[in-house]
Amino acid sequence: MQEKIRYWLKFPIGIILMFPVFLFSGCESKYLEPDEEMLGFSYFPLTIGSFRIYEVMDIKYTIQNTKDSTFYYLKEVVKDSFINQEGHLSHYLYRFTRTSDTLPWDQIPVYIWITRKTDTNLIVYEENVPFVKLTFPVKSGLSWNGNALNTLDPLDYYYSEPDLSLLSSYIPENHLIQVVQNNFDDLIIRRDVRNEIYAENIGLVYKESNVLEYCQDLICRGQQIIESGTEYRQTLVEYGKE
Repeated sequence: MQEKIRYWLKFPIGIILMFPVFLFSGCESKYLEPDEEMLGFSYFPLTIGSFRIYEVMDIKYTIQNTKDSTFYYLKEVVKDSFINQEGHLSHYLYRFTRTSDTLPWDQIPVYIWITRKTDTNLIVYEENVPFVKLTFPVKSGLSWNGNALNTLDPLDYYYSEPDLSLLSSYIPENHLIQVVQNNFDDLIIRRDVRNEIYAENIGLVYKESNVLEYCQDLICRGQQIIESGTEYRQTLVEYGKE
């Protein structure tokens, strides 16, 4: 009888001794660093000194039926980093322009945008307006509100397979993701189609924005005659590190 009592006393003690081991192992797994490659952080690298150069075509239509076309080169450079008021690491993105590839870049950037990458989002402050450009993990079909951090109307962005016909031969075709920012195409009233394509270890490689208002007079309604709006194309032609 005494032997049986000793056995049952020993058994729960063994369980109690093993419990802290499982508890410690469970706690330890909570502090694993996120896998940046699996999340898709490389679709917008923020290495200081990295740059991207684009060809830009910008067409503006006015209500007076005039068309103003501009062609120029745009250079984006990750210049520096800082810790913002919330304690997050942010980067300065300097943007320079020139009208020809034979001319020097402007000495003063036309804009200085701020970028911030968290475990869940990539945020770009364009002229002080924050947009959630990417969400992590990068996965086709995933959607989010690109205007979640500003006062604009909610706008659902989503990942899709890229339209390769939009890209130049210079841009690599592998490891690309397309962000559809809007895809409204009414043949009668207006068109609002905006897309951005990103490449791993490069960043943004293509951007298009077609926001057009069509003529609504009886004589031209339904003919897609542009009354006002913009057509914008931004295509990568060079990238590297300074």
